[in-house]
Amino acid sequence: MYATSASTTTFVASSSHRFRSRRSCVRVLLRAAKPSSFDPSDPLTWNQPENKDGFALANDIVANVEDVQMLTDADLAKIVGMEGASVPQMVGDRISEGGKSLDLYDEEEEEEVNRAATTTAEGINEGMKLYKQKEYREAETAFRAALTLPGTGPVRFRKAKVAPAGPSAGFEARESSQAEILAAHYNRACCFAQMGEVDDGLECLKLSIENGFDDFKYLRTDKDVALLRDDKRFERLMDKYEPKGVVGALNELMKGNGGMNNPGGVVGMFMDKMKK
Repeated sequence: MYATSASTTTFVASSSHRFRSRRSCVRVLLRAAKPSSFDPSDPLTWNQPENKDGFALANDIVANVEDVQMLTDADLAKIVGMEGASVPQMVGDRISEGGKSLDLYDEEEEEEVNRAATTTAEGINEGMKLYKQKEYREAETAFRAALTLPGTGPVRFRKAKVAPAGPSAGFEARESSQAEILAAHYNRACCFAQMGEVDDGLECLKLSIENGFDDFKYLRTDKDVALLRDDKRFERLMDKYEPKGVVGALNELMKGNGGMNNPGGVVGMFMDKMKK
């Protein structure tokens, strides 16, 4: 898998989020037990028994506890009347269990994660997240959609048009850069490989190479496209695009369209001149 960076065309690993848990304070009001202190405006005194029997709150507890999270476990045990009690930690609107957070995002991070991608780079990053979650179909859709979003490539000029209010010539959004295009297609190939759809995977791999992907050594070792390498068409693709060194390049030139005897080949061209 490849991810792009806005400041460079080098492919870098997708940056991970820094998760921060946010606590919410639980405010409780504990009042000392007074069996006869009924107050119609205070729900804690409603249905209070006539005597001390069954009244759970202890008289020796301080009258007002502002934050239950500031209590020690021992103090909490006195209040609730049981041993082994622990102070609950509030994370967002959900209580953690055993000290483990049930909500790792704060509000700003949740908003950022849920926000729809608006650029090619953001779309690719969204696809990377889905890919890591093994949601390959959704990831492929995200990578494909990323190519329709504004990128970091050249600005497209829009032809002048005459609108009712006057000319409307201007600029359109930037195109996706070459690096973004090849990364999106390569990652689509990875998705198709994971889903067992070899035909589409090889087609996306070809599109990636045609748009500048040239790390053939990585391509031959990347586990994400292993299924594509098992297909015989993969080697034909490599024969067409993978550099073969000086000797290999000369051989390709000599072949032309049909080999040495074909006038379209380099050797055939020289032989034709010698005959003249």
